[in-house]
Amino acid sequence: MELLEKDYICEGQVNIHYIEIKNQRPALLLIHGQCMCGKDYESVFQELGERYHA
Repeated sequence: MELLEKDYICEGQVNIHYIEIKNQRPALLLIHGQCMCGKDYESVFQELGERYHA
């Protein structure tokens, strides 16, 4: 499984950092909250990657 870390910058004002599982499966978007970060999902990336492009 290949994980890609990317940044999306909108008009130089908003910087969104995200982690993506590289595959051709159906898309799944996980939105963290409550003082969490994308790395908090590392424990489930393997299972999610078997079914989804997360």
